[in-house]
Amino acid sequence: KHIIDEVANVIVDDDGVKEVVGLKGKYTADLYIDCTGFKSIIRNSLGANYVKHDLLVNNCAVAGPGKYLENEKTLPYTETFGMTKGWRWRISLQHRTGNGYVFNKDHLTIEEAKQELIERAPGIEQDKKFVVPFNNGFNNAPWKKNVVSLGLSSGFLDPLESTGLFLILAPMKLVEKLAGDINAERKFNKLWNKIYKETAYYVGMYYPNGPYNNDYWNMFGNKTT
Repeated sequence: KHIIDEVANVIVDDDGVKEVVGLKGKYTADLYIDCTGFKSIIRNSLGANYVKHDLLVNNCAVAGPGKYLENEKTLPYTETFGMTKGWRWRISLQHRTGNGYVFNKDHLTIEEAKQELIERAPGIEQDKKFVVPFNNGFNNAPWKKNVVSLGLSSGFLDPLESTGLFLILAPMKLVEKLAGDINAERKFNKLWNKIYKETAYYVGMYYPNGPYNNDYWNMFGNKTT
């Protein structure tokens, strides 16, 4: 049964979440799947500890749509480029491109990032840019009592769609496999920590090979010029 509603409150007790209160009604379940994004409204009601990976230092992105250049062909993959103090993506969509610049606000201001993106992203629509701040940490116990958080409600690494999708689909399969197991919470959290940390390490591997010798790229031991 699909009900469109907005969470107004979460009632908890010693066993976990007792009831989710919406604007239209109250909802109870044996197991709650939290897909409320960064807010993690349901899971965080039970208290959560977020861990940050040392290699992932970015905390902001500037993004915006772009137009195809004349006679430009679409690509079946995402392009990525090293930037002065971060990296840029360009995605081929059916009718436009998707563009963004990922960086750390301590090393580059939002206005500087916008300007560099305009200069280096071909076809970007200058008046349609938007800012996306983020925290790249993860909940080391996404399954607690009768709540499992999935997707952004359990953590965030970096604006790479492939890793984002993987960190949704893999835990979903784990939930299905562990359904009914009395040790499901412990097993899930153990596997989740392993998956997340190794994925974070994989993402962090491309930073030491940055294209510039400056304060940002040298954080990763980069010495190229």
